[in-house]
Amino acid sequence: MLPLENRDLCIYCRGVYGLRTYFRLRALKIPVACFADANKSKQGYVVDGVYCISYEELLAKDRENTVVAVCKQNPEDLINQFRKEGFSRTYHYEEVEKLERTYPEIELNAGTLERMNAFRNALYSLLSHPQETVEWRDAPDAFSAALGEVLRDAQNRGEALNS
Repeated sequence: MLPLENRDLCIYCRGVYGLRTYFRLRALKIPVACFADANKSKQGYVVDGVYCISYEELLAKDRENTVVAVCKQNPEDLINQFRKEGFSRTYHYEEVEKLERTYPEIELNAGTLERMNAFRNALYSLLSHPQETVEWRDAPDAFSAALGEVLRDAQNRGEALNS
């Protein structure tokens, strides 16, 4: 797995490969600090509040705490160039796209089944009555917290559709 913890992830090349990689990472809830591109027409472009900076601005970033994902066809030359510039954490976009979100271990027992049933009931209630607020108990573990996050996200989407 790529070393992303406590580091800024920059997608270099805001083209088709860069956007595809961005949306893959967004779905996995992996934050992207910025895009970067040498093409002046792409600089300043914003996707979901993530700005595209220039090549020179990227070179000014902290090389130890920046992970660069080069997102273009045949990225090997650029990867080598960034590594020579001191960005040791520079990767091919395919390596980044293989990232998977790690999920908490789930022990299948009576407590887990109870939480799953409570989640199912809460989600059904939310879908049946989207105008009502669904309450979720404080999360005793990471699994329950993840279920609560799904419910909050579903409720927020419902509120956005109704407004």
